[in-house]
Amino acid sequence: MSKNKIKNNKNNKLSKTEIVVALWVIVFTALFFISGIFYDKMTGAEGLKNIIIATVLKTILAIICIVPIMIYGIKIIKITKTETSIVFVGNIFLTVIIQIIVFLLITQSFTNEQQRIKDRQAFTDWNISCQCISDLISDDYETFTANDISIDKYNRNLRVHGSSRHNYEYTATFYNGKTKVAEMQIGSDDEEYLKNLPYCFDTEITVYKKSGFLRSVKPSVDFGRNESYEHFFTISMNDNRITYEKNIDVNIENLTWSGFHENQNYDIHNSLFGINAEGEENYLDVSYMDNLCDEICLYGIIDGKYRRLSNIIVKK
Repeated sequence: MSKNKIKNNKNNKLSKTEIVVALWVIVFTALFFISGIFYDKMTGAEGLKNIIIATVLKTILAIICIVPIMIYGIKIIKITKTETSIVFVGNIFLTVIIQIIVFLLITQSFTNEQQRIKDRQAFTDWNISCQCISDLISDDYETFTANDISIDKYNRNLRVHGSSRHNYEYTATFYNGKTKVAEMQIGSDDEEYLKNLPYCFDTEITVYKKSGFLRSVKPSVDFGRNESYEHFFTISMNDNRITYEKNIDVNIENLTWSGFHENQNYDIHNSLFGINAEGEENYLDVSYMDNLCDEICLYGIIDGKYRRLSNIIVKK
């Protein structure tokens, strides 16, 4: 083999520096996206572990970024060692400052919403992670009763982790009536479950004392938010009357007896009649079912929309 071919083969081979840079990019990218997976679930013991793991991964990411800065900083310092003292000290100062900025930018980007809730400032991630460890060990928690929930999401701007839903931070606020009882940051998977909790029916929630994250959720009923409205009232047929019993204490506008043909779409616009069901006489004469319709239920306005608020009585 000629000398030129040998030289060309050597040129075609990757240098150690190129291999190290490639590995650096691969590891950094992999950790960046993997860390986002742990942000999906932030409730219960699994959620506490996810937060701790995410914090550790982000710290590793910060270190990975700092190492090249440190290496090149040392080279620059060696080169400028023979320069004036001001240049030498200035390079050391800039190198250290850049490392601190990079470290803080990466490690402080996770629990922003929890920071707002808990009113913490410096080293939020590690503060909360330490509290998560304490909660895992002690399992200390507070118990609340809630019957409504509000979920807000906040854009994380450029802090993207894995997919579009990671562009957001989620906050769950629990209410008992109009009183706020608890508030905490949740993950995107938690949001999917919590937004379907029953409305106006009691749910027992437990919240970790140290970290303030959600520990458990136990609804008192086995139906979700959309089905909740249909359980506000229970109607039954007694002799010649159809009567109702109120299951929850909530203000409803235009409570109305509504009649439908059999197997008709239960939409207020398809109702054959609407009779006021408010007041002391909470009953309807069975004759309406005998002569006008096959099925009867209650309708009313809640959350600004007409909804079915009871079970359905069917003509025998």
